[in-house]
Amino acid sequence: VETLARRISSRGIAEMDSGFKVIAEALPRAASEMLTAEELLGRREPREALSPEQRALQHLQRAEATFREVQISRGAPGGSGTQPNAEDLADLFELEMDQLRNQYERLQRGRRQELDNQIDEVMQKLQELSRRQQAENERMRARAANPQGQPGGGGQRQLAAEAEQLARRLERLAREESLPELSRTARRLQEAADAMRRAAAGSRGDGLSEGIAALDQLRDARRLVERNRAARLKRDTRDALDRAERLAEEERRVISGVEQLAEGADQGEQISRIMERKEGMAAEVADLEAQLDRMARESRREQKEASRLLQEAAGSIRDKRLKEMIRYSRGVVQGRSPEYARNFESQIQSNIGELRDKIEEALGAIGETEEQRIARSLDRTRQLVEALESIDERIREQTAAADSRRLQPGGPSGPVAFTPDEIRQLSREFRERGRQVEQLRQGLRREDIDVGELAEIIRRLRELDDRRVYGDPRALEELSAGVLQGLKEFEYALRRQLERNRSRELLLSGSDEVPPGFRELVEEYYRSLAER
Repeated sequence: VETLARRISSRGIAEMDSGFKVIAEALPRAASEMLTAEELLGRREPREALSPEQRALQHLQRAEATFREVQISRGAPGGSGTQPNAEDLADLFELEMDQLRNQYERLQRGRRQELDNQIDEVMQKLQELSRRQQAENERMRARAANPQGQPGGGGQRQLAAEAEQLARRLERLAREESLPELSRTARRLQEAADAMRRAAAGSRGDGLSEGIAALDQLRDARRLVERNRAARLKRDTRDALDRAERLAEEERRVISGVEQLAEGADQGEQISRIMERKEGMAAEVADLEAQLDRMARESRREQKEASRLLQEAAGSIRDKRLKEMIRYSRGVVQGRSPEYARNFESQIQSNIGELRDKIEEALGAIGETEEQRIARSLDRTRQLVEALESIDERIREQTAAADSRRLQPGGPSGPVAFTPDEIRQLSREFRERGRQVEQLRQGLRREDIDVGELAEIIRRLRELDDRRVYGDPRALEELSAGVLQGLKEFEYALRRQLERNRSRELLLSGSDEVPPGFRELVEEYYRSLAER
């Protein structure tokens, strides 16, 4: 604001028109109130700063309203004849506001990049924790196979402490940046830490199962962090597209200025403004090139097509020598013919347009990867398991209460454990869960995931929708437990599928023990090998 006020004063515009005089008086007053507000904010007194902020706003609004009146009077018959000066002032406003906006956006991009770097550090730490937890599970598996071995647990407790520390860091980031997804990740980390402590305190068999649960929670936490990368890439690509569009708008203003030079406008003032614009454009192009390179590099693994297009966009800046052309064009405007300058600027405009189109194409190429779609299905499966666990627990509690009432003197003799309202509620909930499992099955079919197990789960859920089954609480309890167990096994299989797709990490190995549910499959596998 002070810079704009000085420029108005140095050009003597205020002396030519009473309206500009009002503007020239309002701007320094606004700046003074801003300085007062800045001092109060620096002392962390935001309430006290509000009044000078409001007064600064009033001065700026008065200046703006006056400027509009000047523009209207300039266009009216018999106006004051100050049109060149008004246009000069409008150009000054645009230049100053563009510079302020660019400065603010650079600060915002820097802040976002700092946050992104912190989240990337969290990702690296999660990968390290997963690797170390995998090693701890291998050690526990070896100890379980050798009953004479020494018990352990120190490594698990150390991992639990590090996981909790990382969870606290994420919680703080979530609060400071208002990112609920980080809160979910922090909860997963805390659950992993709890499982690690149980693994350290448990027996050989129980410790191993808790260690495996901790590893699953760590992988879930990492998936939640990775899920943000596509959203982050889309946000940054949209920001790059906005920057390219503003460059195109700046170039249109430069071309307009070059055309005014050809029409005999004030050479000194017009050239000065064109030089300022070009200096800002060259710096913006250089910064945009660095941003595009970084985005292409970071998205190469998950968004290959978008990464390729972003790299092409950055390459077009280098291949077309766009920065060099913009800087060189300053001499063209000053020393060459107007026609030559117009043609040169048209080439710059064309190159910026091609850059913009390439970034827009990259934005359209960003999408959900197969891994992210499966991870989303895994989350939905987990939510279904939690919902069915809640229903199953209520059924068990209600059945136990009915059994207790029957054992009391004079209690009911029949098996009925639910009221009609409770039956309607449970039936409705099982019907809704069946609909959700069907949606899950349809989504996973599109990813070529084997969903045969879900058909049996859906069939059982339809049986639970039949109110006749509620006449036998024990049969109901067994049916509900069967649905829950089947969905848990499907969740486990889906998690393993996701892990196979997403990385080449070493999975648990080194034990001859096979879970009962998989023993026949393993025997069939070895039989098939022997036949060859």
